[in-house]
Amino acid sequence: MAIATPAFPLPRSGRNAGIERLSKELVDGLLARGHEVTVLTTLWNGGETSERYKDGWIFRVGDTSTTFGRWGALADAHYWSWGFRIGRVLSEDVRPDVVHALTPLASTSSLTKGKLPIVTTFHHPDEIWRLQDLLHRPFHRILESTAYARSTLLVTPSEASARAVEAQHEISRERIRVAYWGVNVTKFRPGSRGHRPELAILYVGHHELRKGIGCLLDAVARLSREGIPVRLTTVGGGHQLADLKRMARELGIADRVTFLGYLPDPTDEKLPELYSQSDVFVFPSLMEGFGFVIVEAMACGVPVVASDVSAIPEVIGDAGLLFEPGNPVALARVLRSLAEDPGKREELARKGRERVAALFTWDKAITRLVSIYREAIALGGRPS
Repeated sequence: MAIATPAFPLPRSGRNAGIERLSKELVDGLLARGHEVTVLTTLWNGGETSERYKDGWIFRVGDTSTTFGRWGALADAHYWSWGFRIGRVLSEDVRPDVVHALTPLASTSSLTKGKLPIVTTFHHPDEIWRLQDLLHRPFHRILESTAYARSTLLVTPSEASARAVEAQHEISRERIRVAYWGVNVTKFRPGSRGHRPELAILYVGHHELRKGIGCLLDAVARLSREGIPVRLTTVGGGHQLADLKRMARELGIADRVTFLGYLPDPTDEKLPELYSQSDVFVFPSLMEGFGFVIVEAMACGVPVVASDVSAIPEVIGDAGLLFEPGNPVALARVLRSLAEDPGKREELARKGRERVAALFTWDKAITRLVSIYREAIALGGRPS
């Protein structure tokens, strides 16, 4: 089988943390089960055009951004170009039984017409969050719609995302399969948590408008004004990071917030420790198809507070607390209740670990995905 992904986290990582984590865990899990796996990816993370990876192979192709730099991404040309070049590799050099495209491939139509089964992942709907999104969003929508329409099967990481792709791209529910992603429970597990006078809050993820971090800063400021000892740590890069630092200063909480920025952690040694040292993990995102960081926090035994939106309630279940998205008053109220009730925090931590064990391990995820791959192969490449 082949895994097609725009970013594979070798030899370096950091361009797209979510897709990199997904691709590596998926490939490693499939190889560990003895499947033959070829990774088809770009040169965005560096590396050679072809090289061995454990018992599999990595093939990397160029795209318009490789040639023209940032200008090569105009009108989403880099996504179109790498997708077509992946199609050429699949037609000439690599012939797997099935391809799992972690983002839509521009060559999907020709590949499925040639009887090669393509399983394409739909993560979540994309919205316009910045003016520059207007430059590529229409072109990416065409790419998505064409790829989803011609894929043999679609896979989504949540029922919420399944409903979204069904409505947004008019895809029949019969062609959609839900497979929850997993977490590496040998690395993400509870660690030592010392006693401290402050409520230690953690956020992990990109610093961008879609993640709603401004709401979190506002809530921390409200708690601080009420005399509730609180400290916030954020991990991750993003174009909004400088603005959020300025917002913290304006709110008078700069001494209560630590922005760690992007944290290189290729072997997942630092993140589990940061989770475990926190009292609460807050995820104020305004749209999410799954939310790896939510599951990582639950696996580490950290109570989760998150927005009541898209796939988040589905992932959290009864193992966390929800608040109205974008409402700092509601978020502050929830955090205040947890600051005053250590017993509730322990209860949520226990439920989170149990929920991860029941639903979100990579062993379960890969079992489900392999069954979807076999179904696609049985369909012979044509859309179901």
